Amino acid sequence: MNIYISSSWKNRVTVRLVATALRNKGYEVYDFTDPTCRTTPEIPPEAFPEQFDPNKHSYAEYLNRVEWHSAVTENRAALDACDVVLLLLPCGIDATADWAYAVGQGKQSIVFGHPRAGERSPVHLWAELMTESWEDVYQQIEEWTWRPSSGPDMPYPDFESFAKACRQAIKRKSGPRNRAQLLRMLAKHVERVARKVL
Repeated sequence: MNIYISSSWKNRVTVRLVATALRNKGYEVYDFTDPTCRTTPEIPPEAFPEQFDPNKHSYAEYLNRVEWHSAVTENRAALDACDVVLLLLPCGIDATADWAYAVGQGKQSIVFGHPRAGERSPVHLWAELMTESWEDVYQQIEEWTWRPSSGPDMPYPDFESFAKACRQAIKRKSGPRNRAQLLRMLAKHVERVARKVL
């Protein structure tokens, strides 16, 4: 299971702690704050203190820096390779954009925490799990670990595992997306069992 952590550089201590905890559980983790995960130099905001000013800059020219091209290309490759994307709030538009890109690729996703007061992003409702509990995060990732890696619509390995996942999803009051996904997996599981019996 390959996990991509998306967040703000301001959360770098938390990101590093979460990455370490997940690695200690045996997961492969892409931590953008960890130089050992990157082949390109890290680009924390303090490396580029000049803020964009439309009175002084063309936006395309302002962004046209080798460092930023390299970083976003590497992040995109890591997002393409991940199975799960974990968004740690609060964060800015770049982290949410990375998370949304992964969701658009069909990756499993978790949103942890909450935005700053006065902020919101309804697209976070796309996540399979929104929580402020690390226990929920680790439990969800563990559930996904034993699911076949060829996609979210694959059946669970056995009926007992599927039933357990259904009970847990109901307990978490999962949204319509999770319920629809569970129903698709149930249909595939029933079809697989029917083929064996018939």
